[in-house]
Amino acid sequence: MSQRGVSIMESLVSMSIFMIVTMGIAGGSSSFMKFNTLSEQKSGAVAATQQAFDKLRFQDPSTLPTSGTISTSVLVGGRNYDVRVSYCENSLYCASFSQRHLTARAYYRNSKMYQVETVYALLK
Repeated sequence: MSQRGVSIMESLVSMSIFMIVTMGIAGGSSSFMKFNTLSEQKSGAVAATQQAFDKLRFQDPSTLPTSGTISTSVLVGGRNYDVRVSYCENSLYCASFSQRHLTARAYYRNSKMYQVETVYALLK
């Protein structure tokens, strides 16, 4: 007598193996999506900080504050970043009226995504 078709037990085993493989792939793609989203947020924070610095770049450093922090909202890629620029945190670089030490921090949803420091000086 020849057996034709697939038994219920074989079907259950093959479906179980298929489900295990599918769950592994789904878990991996979920991790990839989280990493990709975080990467986009960090890239946006860098761009937002750059935009804030570009606006300040055209000002004479002597007209910039010598202390304090100014917060601005910058829209990048549909995300709204809070960019906080602090002035003269390192007073060594603010000894002259023609230069300012700037620290910019970019926040997205109250989480700090990026920080950068620079010194603006008046070039002649």
